[in-house]
Amino acid sequence: MVKFMQPAQPDPVDVEVVRHQFYANGITVKDWAREHGFDVNMVYNVLNGRSRARRGQSHQIALALGLKKIEPGVLLAVASSVEHVPAAVPPLTPKEAQMKT
Repeated sequence: MVKFMQPAQPDPVDVEVVRHQFYANGITVKDWAREHGFDVNMVYNVLNGRSRARRGQSHQIALALGLKKIEPGVLLAVASSVEHVPAAVPPLTPKEAQMKT
């Protein structure tokens, strides 16, 4: 029998890193959520710890923000379905940074 560990809530330190990335890049949570096709309130729920991000859209949000990782070989079917999810908040290109100022 294979035992699976209960998925943990995203680490508060990692959440603060993500928040700092938003701030440092001048990106709002609302803009990021809309750009990635997520519900804005659900993203805030994940970042504020109101959602444990165990499954569904909150899980996808945690993966996209880099708050959760899928262990290779554990859930191959799930891993293949989330490959399209971009990693965390990408840094701005110099041109984008110039446009923000």
